[in-house]
Amino acid sequence: MTKTLSKLALALAVLVLPLQAMAVNCSGIPDTVKMGEFGGQEAYAIVRIGGRDYRLGLATDDATKVRVSLAQTALTADKTLLLRFFGAASCDDASTNNSIPNSTHLVRQ
Repeated sequence: MTKTLSKLALALAVLVLPLQAMAVNCSGIPDTVKMGEFGGQEAYAIVRIGGRDYRLGLATDDATKVRVSLAQTALTADKTLLLRFFGAASCDDASTNNSIPNSTHLVRQ
């Protein structure tokens, strides 16, 4: 039993650790924080950073409300917002695929 658990833990470590390395950080001072956009984006809160739109999530989701609050604070205070996307290859990829950030940070400089 202990051997089986050890093998399972090793297998999980081999599978999970590479996923942690596949995180991309997209950051900058927001240009715009908006609720919806014509078409498929209507139900989503969106932040625009460096010429790219990033979805923050559905407006009805509590986590989205926190992300929007951080984005609005960064916009009004002229501070950096950092969005971390696990599984995205690049910021272009995260924006194009309408990924929702796994982590959002308000960064003081």
